[in-house]
Amino acid sequence: VMFCLMDVSGSMTQMHKDIAKRFFILLYLFLKKNYKKIEVVFIRHHT
Repeated sequence: VMFCLMDVSGSMTQMHKDIAKRFFILLYLFLKKNYKKIEVVFIRHHT
């Protein structure tokens, strides 16, 4: 299981959120090459 935890509070600019999303995509692609099945869980948190 791949957990994608993202801070969506006011301190996160849109640029920071985009960077986090790109990181999740790259990590998913890497894991997909090495494992047959991957479950992705998205968790958003804010203050």
